[in-house]
This record gives sequence, C-alpha cells and structure tokens, in this order.
Amino acid sequence: MLWYIDPIPNDSGAYSPPQSTSFDGAIPLTDEQSDMLVQHNGFVVITGEPDPDTEGSAVTVAPNTEAWEAWKSSLPPQLEPEPTETERLRADVDFLAAMTGVEL
Repeated sequence: MLWYIDPIPNDSGAYSPPQSTSFDGAIPLTDEQSDMLVQHNGFVVITGEPDPDTEGSAVTVAPNTEAWEAWKSSLPPQLEPEPTETERLRADVDFLAAMTGVEL
C-alpha cells in the first residue's frame, strides 16, 4: 500500500501524518517509509523526487534524530498514572500490616 504526505513540513519541522488517499503534490511513501515517519513523529528528512512509476522508491525517508529529540525534550513531563483501585487497596493493606506488625 502507498501512503501520501504533504511535501511541506509544519511549523515545528515535522511532516503531517500519512494519508491513504493521494492528493495533488503529495509525496508517495511505502509502508516502511510511512512507519519511519510515524515512529519519529514526523521528524524525518525526505530526499529525492516522487516517482509514481516506482511507487515512491525514488524517495528516501531518514530520521531527523536531532529535531526529534529536541521536540521530545520540549514536551511537558508526563504525569505518573493514577494508581488503580487494586493498587490503592494493596498499599492500604501493606500500610496497616506495617503499622500493626502483622507480616503478610
């Protein structure tokens, strides 16, 4: 299957997510190239010219690791997920056992 992206990256420098439908000016990507794009959140370097006869094989997609790392470091820190009810109950039981000297 071929995927298609806009040839112009957005303001952050990342390319938009791939689409399954072709459009005017789109760059065709193979599944592998599309996976590379998604894996690096759009921060890739695309070289070559689209070649519809070779189904996108004239296009090279490589990670732009420096830009990707800079983007990731600019994100707010991820919060710890809230504990589940089971985890909260287990912590309560452990606390009560420790306070009363009961071994579990």
